[in-house]
Amino acid sequence: MFVIRREQMTAFEDVQWLRYAQHLIAGAPDAPAWRTGAGQRPVDLLLAALKQAAYHGIILDADVARYGLFVLRCGCDPANDDGALGRALRDPLLMGGPKVDALERAWSG
Repeated sequence: MFVIRREQMTAFEDVQWLRYAQHLIAGAPDAPAWRTGAGQRPVDLLLAALKQAAYHGIILDADVARYGLFVLRCGCDPANDDGALGRALRDPLLMGGPKVDALERAWSG
């Protein structure tokens, strides 16, 4: 019988998230425009945001990818924002693509 311990599963999930984040970063069209916090690598910023995406109602792969690229463009995790980005992310009436649209509108204006 093959048994996977919780620690092994967590390590496997972490590797999968890292690969997904690296895939998004490699395919991002506007890499020079990335802004991150002091000393924070884009992959660390992206991983922190993507691991919480489902909690905020962003579930489908295409929406998660758009959300990840948005995080890289704005250079912050909207979950840590107390302003318009945070309000848009925490809006319970928005899910998926419309939530990412709201985040992009809040960031641009």
